[in-house]
Amino acid sequence: MYQPKEDVRALISVMGQRVKTGQLVAEMVSEKYTRGINKRLLAFKFKYELGFGKPMTYQCGIKDSDEMEEWSPSLHLIDDWSYFDADTKKLGWLRMFRHFKSFRKVQWTVRYRIGQ
Repeated sequence: MYQPKEDVRALISVMGQRVKTGQLVAEMVSEKYTRGINKRLLAFKFKYELGFGKPMTYQCGIKDSDEMEEWSPSLHLIDDWSYFDADTKKLGWLRMFRHFKSFRKVQWTVRYRIGQ
């Protein structure tokens, strides 16, 4: 999510060609946080709240988990999960957010099968 989308797409394409079988697990961010006011707010947060010296922000986001299947014919979505999906007591009432895509898919993890 920190690399330009074109670079990530190119990497996925090469992986699809060179890796015969395997899995890819990646943390993703919603595409809406890679542009506009959301991108500027995150850059501010990274710099001033988290203390990163040079400007950084998310550059590669996706709309939904199956989007990356379009980047390589060898990539097949197995599943995805969000922090809100965890069945842990410490999340408490926050677990209700798992039912709302707009919250669940802000930042989440995807798992793909590579190959047949």
